Amino acid sequence: MAPAATEPGYLLLLDESRIEATRRLPFLVTGGLLVPLSCVHSLSSDISRIRLTAGYPDDLPFKWHGPPAEIVTPAAHARAKNELLRACETASARLFVTLVHAGIAAGRAPENQDVQFGWNTILRSVDDFLTENAGLSLVQVDQSSGAGTMNYIEEKSESGLVYPAVGTRPERRVPLATVAGFSVSSARSSRIASAVDVTLGASAFCINAAPGEAVSAVAPAVAAIIEGVQFYPLEPLPVFKPAYDEAIRVLRGHSLGARVRGPF
Repeated sequence: MAPAATEPGYLLLLDESRIEATRRLPFLVTGGLLVPLSCVHSLSSDISRIRLTAGYPDDLPFKWHGPPAEIVTPAAHARAKNELLRACETASARLFVTLVHAGIAAGRAPENQDVQFGWNTILRSVDDFLTENAGLSLVQVDQSSGAGTMNYIEEKSESGLVYPAVGTRPERRVPLATVAGFSVSSARSSRIASAVDVTLGASAFCINAAPGEAVSAVAPAVAAIIEGVQFYPLEPLPVFKPAYDEAIRVLRGHSLGARVRGPF
């Protein structure tokens, strides 16, 4: 293992995809895009160039879901997304994805607890990755991800990951040793925020695309940057097992199956 880092070397962008979980598979897709700080400026410049070529107005966020066709044509938007995915690969960005079963947080509070379940899993995965690679990160959380975002990052900053007591097992806290600090961002506050929205949207599209939809142009670009796919919960309840099996089958069909982490 390399010597421990003393200064942050990565930016981790956390977001979630609001593609309907019931469209094909009952999973909410959450993700974290880890970008070397040395590549943030060049990736931001690439995104600005891609926006300009596609015809995006300055005040319009660049996201996976396209704007009205009279502003940016669907063809131009599709080209822009593919270019951004390639730019992320060039920037050595790594994408961490967690699929949260829609039945897990149903009826629970806060409203976006399912998103936070996914982020917790990603933070743990990135912490392990950076521990192994002797890195430190700054974390930006998308502010549009629902109520409680500020409370969430305050808790992570102060207490790390908190696993509540279950039965005879006491509460457990795991510090995030590789996180140097948290902040809140949005798609309109920086160009780099578009990168996580588009890469995560591409991942969700591969997973939730209906039969017959074209994913052949997207899946290879996702495979080139994805570090791992995890499920929450890691071990499925019996009632969830068919959905897990189908999700893994879909991922394998897009050459993403080797990135799945889990006991199944």
